[in-house]
Amino acid sequence: MIFFLFSFFTWFFLAVWFIFSLFLVFFWFFFRFFFIFFTFAIFFFIVLSFFLIWFFFFVWSCIGRFG
Repeated sequence: MIFFLFSFFTWFFLAVWFIFSLFLVFFWFFFRFFFIFFTFAIFFFIVLSFFLIWFFFFVWSCIGRFG
């Protein structure tokens, strides 16, 4: 049950994160002339999201292996 809840919340968080990333890219595409610093923010956001995805899969595999 705990494993099911953890995997559900993991995928839910990843879906929300993906939708938020798409919203940021859409926002940057239309307002890039006014918000140049958003380029650096989106680059940092993408790196952070890759790290978070790696972290969630690492924890998820550890729970699956030892739980």
